[in-house]
Amino acid sequence: MATTSSLRRVIGSNVGARARVLGRSVSAVGWVALGAGLGSLLVGHVLGWTEITVLGAVLLALILAAAPFALGQSDLLVELELQPTTVTAGQRAAAQVTVRPALDRVARGVTMELPVGDVVAEFPVPVLRRGAEHEEPFVLPTHRRGVMLVGPVSSVRSDPLALVRRSQPWTEQLELIVHPRTVRLADSGRGFIRDLEGVASNNRSEADISFHALRAYEPGDDPRHIHWLSTARTGSLMVRQFVDTRRLQLGLAVDGSLSAYDSDDDFELALSVAASIGSKVLADEQGVSCVVGSSRVLSETRRNFLDSMARVEVSLSRERIGGAVAALMRAAFGLSFATVITGARTPLDDLRRATLRFPAGTPVMVIRIDTSSPTTYRPIGNQMLLSVRALDELPELLWKVAS
Repeated sequence: MATTSSLRRVIGSNVGARARVLGRSVSAVGWVALGAGLGSLLVGHVLGWTEITVLGAVLLALILAAAPFALGQSDLLVELELQPTTVTAGQRAAAQVTVRPALDRVARGVTMELPVGDVVAEFPVPVLRRGAEHEEPFVLPTHRRGVMLVGPVSSVRSDPLALVRRSQPWTEQLELIVHPRTVRLADSGRGFIRDLEGVASNNRSEADISFHALRAYEPGDDPRHIHWLSTARTGSLMVRQFVDTRRLQLGLAVDGSLSAYDSDDDFELALSVAASIGSKVLADEQGVSCVVGSSRVLSETRRNFLDSMARVEVSLSRERIGGAVAALMRAAFGLSFATVITGARTPLDDLRRATLRFPAGTPVMVIRIDTSSPTTYRPIGNQMLLSVRALDELPELLWKVAS
């Protein structure tokens, strides 16, 4: 009796589990067909309408015939690989799905799906014998900056009428990071004089590593700074004079409001300009503080800077450029140079007010993205206003400004 009772519980548990799987697998079309079938049977029975009764019976028969498609389970080993996982916009990237039978069994044919961003790619996998494998390559769209979600790879069971549909995931979801397009810039130019430790300033120092000049010895000078060769030549003690050096700290404030730009492409161009400038400064082992709108962008290394720029999203708010500058001032201290990037719709008066937020003496360069006007530059007060039409024209423009 106990054995019979246990067997009944096992059978009941299996039936309940399959019923739950079937219930979750019924599609929206299937639920409509089920409701229509039951309703037709009821109406046909009450009204004695044979045709409606037959219609209800046919719909319910179709649901029962579709049920086996949702049952059963595939034994598969599925791998999803991205090559590479990080690219620059416009570069090639691919995904590859590899399917093998598990446990050295024969795997029956199945349909599989691979979500790529907002699109779902569907592909068939044939019957796989022991030791066989099926590879399915995909070319990923990388024409636009961003983070693309790829996967998970799922097997799909469905009847021909799509009344039931069961999806079983086999892999994790992966990220393809698409960096903004950048251009290579020349050396930082005038105002970005680099030495072994940082950027030379105009402040005289008695002890630093940036040699400036020689001067006559004065009481209290450190004897270690005596230049003995010049002393022997002139007959009087001469000491080295230095200038303070400091590490360049560039501030980048990018207008994150779409209302400042003529189009989405102009906003993407603004991010590419900021990414090009920031990448150059980080490659020179100098510091960068960057904000887009009110959001801070990581900039400890060139890699995480570009990764963070790939994750930036445009804002639909009408916040002025002053908000981005204020966010930069909260995030950064001791800026030695600042760059403000916005769109053609930002009034010049707003730009002037925004640049006044920077401490006195901080050089500021303003860049407006204006694809309808030629690339050029002109002074606005103590700042320089650059108009950029295309990313490829940025290196020559910055070289002209620095010269």
